[in-house]
Amino acid sequence: MPKHRALAQALLIAFLGPATAMFACRGPDLPEYSALGRSPDDASTDPGPDVSSDVVAEASAPVDVFAGDSQALAYPLSRCAVGKDVFYLDVQGPSGPLQLGEIMETDVGAHWFVALQPELNIMLATETGPVGSVQVWTPDSSPAVPGTYTQGPSNKGPSIDVVVVDEGCHLSSGSFTLLDLRYDWPDSSVSGDVTSLLLSFDLVCGADTLRGCVRYAQ
Repeated sequence: MPKHRALAQALLIAFLGPATAMFACRGPDLPEYSALGRSPDDASTDPGPDVSSDVVAEASAPVDVFAGDSQALAYPLSRCAVGKDVFYLDVQGPSGPLQLGEIMETDVGAHWFVALQPELNIMLATETGPVGSVQVWTPDSSPAVPGTYTQGPSNKGPSIDVVVVDEGCHLSSGSFTLLDLRYDWPDSSVSGDVTSLLLSFDLVCGADTLRGCVRYAQ
């Protein structure tokens, strides 16, 4: 993944100017939440072999997973029920290269960059510097579709790369769940404009665990 991290860093630097550095990893299986709906334009997208049929959404109005009792949602997704734009990370384990503890940023005082290029890029920084980035890649470079994706050395499907404040991690296992990804992609454009996003991840990086979620909407 060095190439991916280098690209993410270059994009973040270009986006933030003087800001430097970021954070990386991938990774026990999450509960399969009901996915939020995709836009009609995406209805014909092949979900691929790694997406279970009960996770892929129909081309209909979105289902709000935060409606009702948000406390009933499994961790870490429940941490994203606090606002429209939320970037949450929690690193637990022995002292090591990754910054331990929780990080939560919302739309207050944070700078977001979210786009498809064609991989999904999510980058966040504050006035004090970068918070981190999340990237989702697919083998054929097409936009990922809602589903739960197991990660690890033998993974041949969509993969996630998380960068945490200038430090990477060595992926052992884990998974991520993409619940919602909606976007506009004009025919003449080289990238897609993400309008709605919700994902969570539970990753094992060496001796550390990295859990988090991202919620974003224009």
